[in-house]
Amino acid sequence: MRRPKRLETWLISGVTCLSLLLCALFGGISYQILSRSITEQSGAKALGLAHAVATRTDVITALQTGHSSPQLLAAIEGIRLASKADFIVVGDTHKYRIVHPDSDKIGKKMEGGDSQAALEGESYISEAQGSLGRSIRGKVPVLDEQGEIIGLVSVGFLSQSVGALIDKRIPEIIMTVLGVLLMGVLVAFWMGRQVREMLFGLHPAQHGRLFVERDAIL
Repeated sequence: MRRPKRLETWLISGVTCLSLLLCALFGGISYQILSRSITEQSGAKALGLAHAVATRTDVITALQTGHSSPQLLAAIEGIRLASKADFIVVGDTHKYRIVHPDSDKIGKKMEGGDSQAALEGESYISEAQGSLGRSIRGKVPVLDEQGEIIGLVSVGFLSQSVGALIDKRIPEIIMTVLGVLLMGVLVAFWMGRQVREMLFGLHPAQHGRLFVERDAIL
C-alpha cells in the first residue's frame, strides 16, 4: 500500500504554495505601483523644470528676437544636465525650435503634435513621440512682460530613461518578495512541527484506526 502523506507535509505544501501565490501577486502589484509612481514623478519634474525655464529673462529675450545666443544654449544645457532631463526645448509661436540639445534640430519644427495647447496658455504633462523618441513631457507657455504668449518650453524624459529608473528598483521588489516567501516557508514548517507534536507524530489515518480499534475492543 502507498504510504499516505502526513498532515504535516500537506500543511507545509499548502502554506508554501499559498505564499508563492501571494508573493507573485504582491510583486506584480508593487511593480505596477512603482512604475506609475516613477512615471508621475518624472512628469511632475519635467513640468516644474519647464516652468523654471519659461520664466528666465534670457529665454524671453531669445523668443522676442527670434534667435538664441551661445550663452543661452550653454545655460539651458547646464540645467538639462543638472536635472538629468533628456531634453529641454524652447519653441516660438510657430513651433520652431530656438533651443534644443541637438544643435542640428534648432530652427526645425517641434514634433509630437502635443504643443498647441501650450501656445493657448495651458501648462500640462503629455506623452508623445518626438525627434528623440517617445517621452514624458512637461509643456509650459512663455509669456512676455505684457502677458502675451511668445512661445513655449518643453522638458522631457525619454521613456527608456524612465524605464531604466524603474528597472533599478526591481531588485528591491525581488528582495522583498523573497523575504516574504522565506517567512511564509518558515511559518509553514513551524506550523507543521506544532501539528506533529499535537498528533504525537501519527498520521490522521493512524489516529482514525486507533479509534476504530478502541471501539472494537470496547
